[in-house]
This record gives sequence, structure tokens and C-alpha cells, in this order.
Amino acid sequence: LLAAGRGLRFDPEGRRDKLLAKLDAGRTVLHQSALHLQHWVDRLVVVTRPGRSATLQSACPGLDAVWVEAPDADLGMGASLKAAVLALALPQHGWMIGLADMPWILPQTYQQVRAVLEQGVDVVRPVHGGQPGHPVGCASSLLDCIISMPIDAGLGPMFRQPGRGIQALDVTDPGCTRDVDFPADLD
Repeated sequence: LLAAGRGLRFDPEGRRDKLLAKLDAGRTVLHQSALHLQHWVDRLVVVTRPGRSATLQSACPGLDAVWVEAPDADLGMGASLKAAVLALALPQHGWMIGLADMPWILPQTYQQVRAVLEQGVDVVRPVHGGQPGHPVGCASSLLDCIISMPIDAGLGPMFRQPGRGIQALDVTDPGCTRDVDFPADLD
């Protein structure tokens, strides 16, 4: 679960952390996102930027997760991805990569992504209404590709590689494309 962004669109001054914003159920955005993903992975890894893991961890009572600080997180998503995949032993099938600011993803989306990943597809990504969403499933065979990608890149370059087994998974879940970028997104 990638939680290392600065959230400057949410609060350009950096006083309010969108991951600590409360949802209607009383949980923080981060806690809800983590709880939803936790049920569909063998081991949950939460990646933060340096100096943030203790604060974010305290906002997630009872969460069973490995907390990792990505030293170069401010340089781009690639740094967080690398920290995440290197945090644990190589998984049998791969990783389900979620974003900490997406608390509305439905359980069936996680279930479907995991099932497709277990079938041996290199990359699987849910799509709702023509929009690509999350979580993204990546096969463990892509470890070297993830480690060697530019530190300032996300998984986009991997999606454009010829010959890569990429599966778009049509889902009925608008939550897979809904994130928290601005305070109004919490409504």
C-alpha cells in the first residue's frame, strides 16, 4: 500500500494530511484503504516517506502490517514501489499494489485482481467506465523490471512494454478509480 505521497493537492501548505482525514465510518482514509487491501494479500506492506510511519501507524489501530519508509520517496512513485517489493521475500504469485488514498475499492475488485494474478498474468489492472484503476496486480516474475525502472516513474512504462501479458479487468466498482486528491473528494 503506497502511502508516501505529500498530498499537496489536498493541502498545498502541508498542514492537513489527507491520509489522516476521517471518513463517515470514523476511520482515517489510510486505515480504511489498508483494511480493505489487507484481506486480499498474504502480507500487507505500507510504504511511507521518511519520518511518517509512526504517525500513520498510530492512525491504524490493530492493523497487521509491515511498515517501510522509502528513503527516496520524494523522488517519485518508483522509489516507493521498489521499497515495497524488497520489503519481504518474493511472493509466489506477485504483488497487489494499492494506493493509500483509495478507501472505496470494493472487496470483489480485490478478489478479481488476485484471482487473475494467480492465473499467471504479468500485470492486471481493473478498469471502470474506461478508466484504469487500482489495485494493480504484478507478477513476481517482474521483480527485476520493477527494481530497474526509473525512480520517478510509476508502473506506466511497464504497461507499455511489448509482449507483456497485461490484462485489463472490467469491473463494476467506481471505487477503483476514486481517490482523495482534494478535500471535496471526501464528500
